[in-house]
Amino acid sequence: MFLHYLWVGPLQAIAVTTLLWMEIGISCLAGMAVLIILLLVQSCFGKLFSTLRPFA
Repeated sequence: MFLHYLWVGPLQAIAVTTLLWMEIGISCLAGMAVLIILLLVQSCFGKLFSTLRPFA
């Protein structure tokens, strides 16, 4: 059901980065870097919390 997000997500990220580049220039890369770092941190915490969660 959500399989299309696997290809739409990166396509949207490229489109947003391009639009931001045209509007604010190189500083958009800092914002995108923060988003990528937060995505990686969130996935690490998700894996950690799934191991710590008791099975119901």
